[in-house]
Amino acid sequence: MMARVCVLLALLMTSAVVTADIQVTNAGLRELIPGQNNTVAYLQLHNSGLEGRQLIAVESNFAQRAEMHTQIMTDGMMRMRKLDKLDIGAFETVVFTAGGHHIMLYGMDKRLNAKDRCLVLIFINGERLPVTLELQSLADSTLKSHTHDH
Repeated sequence: MMARVCVLLALLMTSAVVTADIQVTNAGLRELIPGQNNTVAYLQLHNSGLEGRQLIAVESNFAQRAEMHTQIMTDGMMRMRKLDKLDIGAFETVVFTAGGHHIMLYGMDKRLNAKDRCLVLIFINGERLPVTLELQSLADSTLKSHTHDH
């Protein structure tokens, strides 16, 4: 019995250490544009661990679908591209911001409250990291430069 408890504690401690390697800051969700049901989320991910990490998916409790995107220059035009994975190197910070990486949220319910603004970041090792987003108004200049025509 004691051996099982020790194994369980060791597993929990290992998970806590892995989770502690990724810190999320500046997590924001742009409020919906009137008449739209898609919006964007931005955040910063810092990997303080000695090994790289790979983000492979994002889930949402308030949107039908969540996708990681980036913008790339193609033939002189900025184009949106869906990301199937995102590598975060050891001691690296990845910024999701307007004009770069971002999280698109499709089919949102317009009745958002504080409990309904949670994303779950999913890593290749199976780790799931919940993130609460701060609702940002359309007037907030740090979020308003992104469009939703993907």
